[in-house]
Amino acid sequence: MVWCSFNKKKVHRLCKELNVLRLQRIVKPKYPRKIVQNRDITNSNSLWEVDIKYGYIHGEDRFFYIASFLDVYDRNIVEYHLKPQIKMPV
Repeated sequence: MVWCSFNKKKVHRLCKELNVLRLQRIVKPKYPRKIVQNRDITNSNSLWEVDIKYGYIHGEDRFFYIASFLDVYDRNIVEYHLKPQIKMPV
């Protein structure tokens, strides 16, 4: 039994020389972005959106929540809050 190892670049080059490469597929977005269809956003800080996510800390056996405020114009995070729980003020 003979073991051979080939670099993926060499395999790609040889397949290209033999014309056996296929065209790569075009990745389509699963969900088209339908944000702000009724407004024209022309500058920064004119419209924000909120993204709330949660995660699990395995070693401490608890969850955490992160709320991010995003600027729609340039997709930057303006502010974020990281808390162990979300409470509504009474």
